[in-house]
Formats: sequence, C-alpha cells, structure tokens
Amino acid sequence: MSNTFEILMDQLDMPLEMRSSSAFLHAEIQEVVVHKVSRVWEFRFAFAEVLPIALFKELRQRLKDEFSKTGNQATFTIQVANPDFSDDLLQAYYREAFEEGPCASQGFKGLYQDLQVRAQGQELIISGPSSVDTEHFRKNHLPNLAKQLEAFGFPHFTCRVESDEELTEQEVARFEQENEKIFQVANEETLRAMESLAQMAPPPAVEEKPAFDFKAKKAAAKPKLDKAEITPMIEITTEENRIVFEGVVFDVEHKVTRTGRVLISFKMTDYTSSFSLQKWVKNEEEAQKFDMIKKNSWLRVRGNIEMNNFTRDLTMNVQDIQEVVHYTRKDLMPEGERRVEFHAHTNMSTMDALPEVEELIAKAAEWGHKAVAITDHGNVQSFPHGFKAAKKAGIQLIYGM
Repeated sequence: MSNTFEILMDQLDMPLEMRSSSAFLHAEIQEVVVHKVSRVWEFRFAFAEVLPIALFKELRQRLKDEFSKTGNQATFTIQVANPDFSDDLLQAYYREAFEEGPCASQGFKGLYQDLQVRAQGQELIISGPSSVDTEHFRKNHLPNLAKQLEAFGFPHFTCRVESDEELTEQEVARFEQENEKIFQVANEETLRAMESLAQMAPPPAVEEKPAFDFKAKKAAAKPKLDKAEITPMIEITTEENRIVFEGVVFDVEHKVTRTGRVLISFKMTDYTSSFSLQKWVKNEEEAQKFDMIKKNSWLRVRGNIEMNNFTRDLTMNVQDIQEVVHYTRKDLMPEGERRVEFHAHTNMSTMDALPEVEELIAKAAEWGHKAVAITDHGNVQSFPHGFKAAKKAGIQLIYGM
C-alpha cells in the first residue's frame, strides 16, 4: 500500500480488517483530478486484483461521505494488475453497474439488471429473452455497460446477448398475464367510475300525482329559456348556480349505470371557451326525449356548475335544455354585386390559416360568389383538392401563390 493511499485510508477511517485485505496490498493512487467549478474529485486507483464487492461498496460510500462534508463529490475508477475474477464476482458487479451512472436508466435497468452473465474471452455473454436484444440497446446502452465494468477494474468486454428460450417463453407468459391484469383493472376502474358518477347524480324525481294545471305542465314541458341571460363560457371559473349557456355540441356520450339510469355526457363550445355538461335521466326510454343532444346541434342549456369529483373539472349538471336556431353568416350584397375573394389562405399556409381548401370553396359557393382565389405561402399543395371542390361547387377557382 502506497503512502498516499494509506493516508487516504486514515482520512476515511477505513476498518482495519478491510485495510488488511489482499486486494489493498499494493494499492496506489495513480492520479487525482480536481474540478474546481463542479467541485468533483476524480481518483484513479490501482489494485492488484478486482476488489470484493463488499470492499468496493465500503470504499465508495466512505469516499462519498467524507468529501460531502466539505461540499465536494468524489468518484473513482480502478485499474487492476491481475484481472482474474469468479463468475459470482462478475455477476455482483454486473448488478452494481445499474445502480448509478449511464446504465441506471429505468428502461435499460428494468430489462437487464436481473439477467445472468458470464465472461467468454473478451466477450460478456448476457443470457436473456429475445425481446431485450434490440438495436437500440446494442447501440446506446451495452457500450456504456462495458465502460462501467471497465471502471470497476474488469477488462474491456464486448457485450453480446444470448437468447434464452426458457426466458423468452417466461417473458411471453408474463406479458400475457400483465395484459390480463391490465384488462381486469381497467374493467374494475370503469365500474367504480360509473358507481361514482351514479352517486354524484341528483336523486330521481319523485313521481307526483297527475295535476290538472295545464299551464304549469306547458311551462314544464318547454323551459322558459328564450329570455334567459346567456353567460359566455369563458367567464365561468368557479362553481355557480342557474347558469345559462348557448353553443354548439361537438361531443356526445351515453352511459348506462347498473341501476338502469342513463348519463348523457356532452361537450359544447360558444367559441369563447368549451365546457363539459351532463344530464341524468331515469332510463333509456326517457333518454330518447333528449335526442336533440347530438353533434353540431345548437342548444341553450341551464344548470348548476359543480366540480366533478371524477374528472376534476367544472361540469354543468343540466336541468333545462332547449334547441335553438343558429343563423350562419351570410353575404348580404345583392346578386351580381357580391365580391370575389382574391387573397385566401388555406391550412397549407403554415402559421397563417386553419381552414381546408374544400371549406373555403364551399363557403364561397354558399355565399353566392362566382370565384375564389387561393394564394398560399410558397406552395401549391391545395390546388388538386381545390380543383375538385370548385368543380363540384360550380364556381371558378383562381390559382395563385
């Protein structure tokens, strides 16, 4: 043991039984590199043989603890004069290679750390299922594994995966079992979600005896939403009661609970923002009364805004629904005096427009325009579709760029 290494052992307070190990007999500190900015001390040790794994771990931990007292870090690599080792020692260091450094990535570690290895000349043979022998691991991870083992004092290896049929079969069986578990968990979570939604639903209305107040019946059949004050969706940020929205439906989903109740979940937008809404009905027969809740229909709805415990989003529990007529924008100029758009961009003009060429041509034809010019930025990709759409719509397409 050299004087400098012995001084380091004193500083680390290394136990006497470890200092007297044969592996430390001719130990030397070959080089120390200090990085002032990152405050990392890099040691290069020379030993007679590969350290026993327990001794290696003790040395690493004591170096780490001692240098951390002064706000520094210590790392080391090892050179070995006689790189003889047993299969058990190689296996122990192989597992250790995944604990820190470039081999510690979860994907690589999860698939490789528990595999069996052996040395064959200059090759490190890794026995594993065929699924782990991929180009990605061969190119990006196995070279790092070889470098890590070399830093422990082992010779430079070329890593090779040897397919183990038994492990491959076990991997396939495990994959199928995991798939089955995932499927079962998904089913259970769906059932729990449905039960949670059912608990959140308002209690079913108590059926009352037939009344003969025909005015009240008429009012109940047709909610008075015509004169209700409409709130823009973007203004709603907290729970509120008796809010009225008007917008277009763009998503609808029906769910039937175990008790037979139906949850109609739908989404609307008024183009200031979008909102999730839900309407509970007693059964599927009653759900047919709300067939106006469909994609692209315009509705006026009234209800309470509450936090949905399942989705963690503000959701309207709808009480009243009324279908409304939505008047689309029109060109009001007299026939023969309507304009022709000479500068229209499609979604082929990056960062400048969203509509597809078919939409632009359809809108121009709807407004009674005789022609429309497409002038995208630096490309003519919309011309083929535009040609077909213009021919179908019966208007002239003007090609530009």
